[in-house]
Amino acid sequence: MSDLVERDAVIDAIERVRNNHAYDEIEEIQKLPSVTPSRPMWIPVSERLPEEYGEYLITWKNPKYPKTYIGICECEITDVYDHEHNRFEVEWLFDGYITTAYPDSYVVAWQPLPEPYQKGGKE
Repeated sequence: MSDLVERDAVIDAIERVRNNHAYDEIEEIQKLPSVTPSRPMWIPVSERLPEEYGEYLITWKNPKYPKTYIGICECEITDVYDHEHNRFEVEWLFDGYITTAYPDSYVVAWQPLPEPYQKGGKE
């Protein structure tokens, strides 16, 4: 496992030392990629819908229950164009259990699925 540090911590340390060459090092460190993993953000369906068919991580609700659920759902782009929002409508293909047990369910937000786990990161 590598020893990762945050850019801000390194910059702070260099600024504390303050020698003649510190400014060059600070500029180089600021160009380095962050070690903080990027985390997908939820995209409300009111703002944007997926542009292609696929499986997505979704947050969904049902008007009869106060709870909000998370799941994986297929999204299909329809051939119906929504002129008000300048996009094609989508159909969320809930599995049979949700469709039967929770009719009237709807998607609140979505995000792409994360990459599957790979042992060692290279398999």
